[in-house]
Order: sequence, then structure tokens, then C-alpha cells
Amino acid sequence: LDMLLDSIDYRKLDEALKEAVGMGVVMFNSFKPMLISSFLIMNFIEGEIASFELTLTEMAKEREMTITGLETVEYQMRIFDEVPYEDQVKDLLEMINEEERLAKQFRTMIKAYQGEDLDALYRLTQEDAASEMELELMLYKRNSEWVSKIDSISEASKTFFAVGAAHLGGEKGLVNLLREAGYKLTPVY
Repeated sequence: LDMLLDSIDYRKLDEALKEAVGMGVVMFNSFKPMLISSFLIMNFIEGEIASFELTLTEMAKEREMTITGLETVEYQMRIFDEVPYEDQVKDLLEMINEEERLAKQFRTMIKAYQGEDLDALYRLTQEDAASEMELELMLYKRNSEWVSKIDSISEASKTFFAVGAAHLGGEKGLVNLLREAGYKLTPVY
């Protein structure tokens, strides 16, 4: 990070990380900018953080259900490697230099999520992406790969799948791709 950012942005990042996670930038010098951006999101969250992923995992454990992922953490890290550092740094700088605007945008995303408005979430995700390539790597390619995995996993047994809401909407979203693959989808509220 100290080689990617000028001294002013490096200091701003140090302050933002201390506020978000209680540790300075030195602890994160070897991290990819995209990963650090995910830590800075904590600055935009108001109130207590509820993890649906943890809640669903605990519920599955209580019922002694098999838990597996559609992809590994290693695979996700390889995706980060494919996003050019230039784009990752652009996103990171936006987070530290435009915090007020992004906090407002984040609140809008939360409202869309809570209102179960996939179209709004899709639109906001499009607006937030650094580039079309980032959308392709982070969402579209993974969605396409997941459809075949969902198909093979669900053939073997009755299965519950949980994915991030950004993966659901749009033409290349999971809802549309699964419908195109012949699945009948019913929203659960």
C-alpha cells in the first residue's frame, strides 16, 4: 500500500482504518486494496451488524445439515488478483476521499435490500462498480459458474443456497440465469 498511495492518501487511509477496525494501515500493508475496501465499509454501517451468513450457518449446524460453499476463499482471492490494482486503488481512494457520498449510497443500498428491491440493488451495484470488468469478474462470471454448480448440487439432494444480494438482479443475475436454466423460483420473505 505504501507503494501504491501518496503520503496524503496513505495517512487518510491510516485514519479510516483506525476508525473502522481499530488498527492502522501498517497492519494491512501487504493486503490487496480491494480487501481493505471491504474493511472500510464498516465506517458506513450504523448500529449493530447482523450477519445473515453466520445466522444461516448456525441454523444449518443446529439441524446437522451439510454446509458447503459455491466457491472457496482461495478462489475468491484469485478473483481479487484479476481485478487490476489500478481499479482497486481507485475504489479505495474513493472510499477514503468521498466517505459522505458513499455512506449515503450505502444507506440507499441497505434500504433497497431491506425493501427486497432487486432492481434498485442491481442499479446501485452497477453505479458502484469501478468498471465493467470488475462487474464481470466479481458478479457475472461467478453467477454463471454458480448456476452449473447449483444444478449439480441440487440434483444430489434437497439444498438451500444463500448468496449475496448483489448476485441476484439483472439479466446476468442468478434469478434470471436460474429461470433461463428451467428453475421455478419463488421469493421467500
